[in-house]
Amino acid sequence: MIVEFSSNNLPLVRSGAFARIIVINGGQGFVRKPTPNRLLRDARRIARTLPADCSFAVLGYAADPPPGTDIDAIVDAAAEAISDLAGGQKVSLLGISYGGLLACRVAARRPEWLGRLALMASGHRFSDEGAERLRRQMALIEAGDLREFSRAFTTLFRRPWLNALIAISVALGNRRMSDGMNPGPAILTYLHAMLDAPPIDLGRIHVPSLILGGSADQFFGHGVMEETAAGIAGAQLHLFSGETHMLPAERPEACRAVLATFLEPVG
Repeated sequence: MIVEFSSNNLPLVRSGAFARIIVINGGQGFVRKPTPNRLLRDARRIARTLPADCSFAVLGYAADPPPGTDIDAIVDAAAEAISDLAGGQKVSLLGISYGGLLACRVAARRPEWLGRLALMASGHRFSDEGAERLRRQMALIEAGDLREFSRAFTTLFRRPWLNALIAISVALGNRRMSDGMNPGPAILTYLHAMLDAPPIDLGRIHVPSLILGGSADQFFGHGVMEETAAGIAGAQLHLFSGETHMLPAERPEACRAVLATFLEPVG
């Protein structure tokens, strides 16, 4: 795996000469500073959910988006980078969490670029409960309370011992956690852009699509993934009962099995 930048300066990790699968990373891609080590750690974690021995690229986010950047600008930047990576060939596009929201909008704009679309722990919008959770987190960032902001991540795993590990790290005030975070304004820019975005017309997506997630997802649950699948013609829905937003991290092999069946080579 190598770390590089797209022609429009988005950080990415590439595995293989041609990225058959292009992944738009989740919110950790802009919550955390996009250092080479962080980018590689994210890519290795994501690779555990992908078909074995596939070529892929993981696309990240600009570290310092101008204040007021809207969703169209973010989607435009992602689409440009995806076009460069695809090189005129059809690819499979996988969006994780926040990245799935972007992937939907790219697919609606340029379905001819894609052979497959997959959303993992994601949907076409945040649930009302998820949006409210994010607004509470944003208020903590605005108040400069990074420890309490970090504490919000201590309840996302289904397995209690994983939540306990995060809670211990937050309680100890782990400097690496706070030092590794992006500046608050950058995080807020990305979240405001999506929360303020107009609704997407799922009827414009005309590629085979898969929505993969956990039934207890804290950001895209409460019927949102079902709504996304219903709005895309022919879309498949695969929900793991009781799993949360952290499904890809907690059950990567199970995700890989589903994605390997769906993300077959495209022409």
